[in-house]
Amino acid sequence: MFSALMAWIGGCAADVATLAVGPFTLEARGKRISSGRFPNISANPFEKITVSSYRVLHGRMPVSTASALALPGDRATNPDDATQAFWDVRVLGGAPRPALLAGTTGLWLISEEDGKPVLRTLAPAETSIATWQWLDEEHGQPGPEHAVTIRDSGSEPRTIAEGTLLMLSRRGVLDVSTLQFHPYLVNTHERVQALDGFNAYGSPIKRVSPDRRRLVYVGNRSVDSYTEYALVVADFRTGDTYALPFDSNATRFESIWDATPAWTERWFEWRRDDAGAFRLVARTNAASPPWLGRMIEFDGDNPEFKLYPVVPDMMAALVAFIESDVGARLTGPAETDSVAFELDGKPFKVWRDPERHSVSVFPERIKGFVVEGTPALIRQIGARFNESLAGGSHQQHFTRYPDHR
Repeated sequence: MFSALMAWIGGCAADVATLAVGPFTLEARGKRISSGRFPNISANPFEKITVSSYRVLHGRMPVSTASALALPGDRATNPDDATQAFWDVRVLGGAPRPALLAGTTGLWLISEEDGKPVLRTLAPAETSIATWQWLDEEHGQPGPEHAVTIRDSGSEPRTIAEGTLLMLSRRGVLDVSTLQFHPYLVNTHERVQALDGFNAYGSPIKRVSPDRRRLVYVGNRSVDSYTEYALVVADFRTGDTYALPFDSNATRFESIWDATPAWTERWFEWRRDDAGAFRLVARTNAASPPWLGRMIEFDGDNPEFKLYPVVPDMMAALVAFIESDVGARLTGPAETDSVAFELDGKPFKVWRDPERHSVSVFPERIKGFVVEGTPALIRQIGARFNESLAGGSHQQHFTRYPDHR
């Protein structure tokens, strides 16, 4: 078994650890550098953090991107020297031979052919962050997207084996079981034009077809300064791509983050066409659920419960609910678009944004700080009001997303 060939062995120095991966040796180093947080975040100009770097050796020779094999259409890689240090290196579990995925702002596949190291450029070095995402991780569906960054990754597992298909920097799919790479860019000018302007740039993969060939992205386009959405479906092997526009109001779709597995399952299904291939289609019998509010977590002590899109009457409905069902008291005169509340020493506000057609509840800051327990209270108010909405209450106070959304 390939896994039997891998074992951490003692490094040659206190800050170096090595891992044998078939004919390769992976060296991991930790280094202390300035945190870069002073003066905006930290008051300590001498604050340091630990970051990890990695080298790959074949025998005693370092493997460098200077010898990378470019795929057709790739831009040239940076001519790094033979002491190449990567920001991250992962062993690909399930590969037919020892193989590593190495990254900085690009991604490279390192393996051996005919006794020689081979380094292939899968995603060229760019100014954007390199990413990788398993497409068949969670019950055969996509897992989270991972970013390659400068950080302390020494305690993270070196072997990744959560699936067999890896989307790399949204530029193509690596089949780990064969080490074959299928280049695919969903946002080329030609494809966006063919999709009537829908562009899936920036979208991770949301779903994968049962035959693991077709990838589902969320695309959008701007029409009269508003946003329209569609699911973009792409066969990464053949390049066949099409768009499925949908009604944002009927599907309660506010942003790309709403394309959860439950949402896509509710509104779309896979069907075979006349040729037997899977195609994604809209379900014909799906009914719109009640409108609900959303809990927005800016950080741990600043949650916001937001109702959108709503008419002005939603403000009075929410204020009445907070007074009667939550038991909070007003701490000042109610204004047209702002009401201050307090419950057990925890101050918070209800605020209406007439331009954005929203009503929100959030903690009030006293001298820049949130009173302990207020964030939990906001979450409680949101959960209880959503229970009321789910039962059909206050639906008349919701309206529609702006035209062309």
